Amino acid sequence: MTEQTLIIAILVALVILWMATRKTDLTALVGGVIQYQIAGPWFGGLGGVVYALVGYVWLRGEREPESGLYLPRGILVFMLLWLAIGGLGLFGNKTANADLVAGMLIGLAMAMTDTLHARKRK
Repeated sequence: MTEQTLIIAILVALVILWMATRKTDLTALVGGVIQYQIAGPWFGGLGGVVYALVGYVWLRGEREPESGLYLPRGILVFMLLWLAIGGLGLFGNKTANADLVAGMLIGLAMAMTDTLHARKRK
């Protein structure tokens, strides 16, 4: 590997990391703002980011199997059931459901956008 190839590889890795960080920051910010508007300031965690990742990987894998992303449907079903159970208050405490739902919707929207752009490039 030449020095120039190594520099290009490092730059590509940094761009990918930057893009992934942007998506995570966006998901955390939007989900947190929505949860704050609905339930006030007493919540914490990054559940919305996890739900965004689940939504993204599932939809991207469904719409573009050649991307190499795959999420077993059982995990998606479990996550949605967990969201519903938390929303019904069966645990006796309030979970940050607005954050989780917002995260899932953002992840789905990002996957839809990415797959539409990928199809236009083909």
